[in-house]
Amino acid sequence: MSGFQALLFSGFSVLLFGPAVGQSEFTVSVEQDVYEAEENSNITMTWFFPVDTGKNPDLHVQNVKLETYIYSYSIGSDDKPYVHEIYRGRLQCDTQLATKGRLQCLLTHLRLSDTGTYQCIVVLNSNSSYKPCVLNVTAASEEPAEKTPKPASPKRIWIYLGVFALTLFALTSLALYSIFNKR
Repeated sequence: MSGFQALLFSGFSVLLFGPAVGQSEFTVSVEQDVYEAEENSNITMTWFFPVDTGKNPDLHVQNVKLETYIYSYSIGSDDKPYVHEIYRGRLQCDTQLATKGRLQCLLTHLRLSDTGTYQCIVVLNSNSSYKPCVLNVTAASEEPAEKTPKPASPKRIWIYLGVFALTLFALTSLALYSIFNKR
């Protein structure tokens, strides 16, 4: 998705979920605007929003590039949170913290394809607010290869054989000397 399309899509989301005329607005904030992580590692993205004790908000995390919600949860609902199939088993958001105005989502086993803009959309009655953040996933650095012992070179094998032959000759000579000197 081009930058213009992402901006247009974000603007459409605000219009769609924007506050009705005459209603107060609230804001969603994010702990970091940009998250950096390495492939195959884990990252925790955190958003904050005000809590109104009388009302239960709906929470959505959207992958802007995919143009889809990757997580949805209604606080106070008996329904389990929805997690998009691409993120199942890798995305966990703390529903207990969500009741306190904090959406904390752990994304594990990061892939290069996880790179992109994510936004948390909080809908409370007719009001909504969102805050995007960027996740940059870089390729994992190569682990240093374990050193495997090199096989002995042919030159070294001849040296070992020579030392063994000399030792064997010396021991045989010593044994023969001691046997013939006793007589």
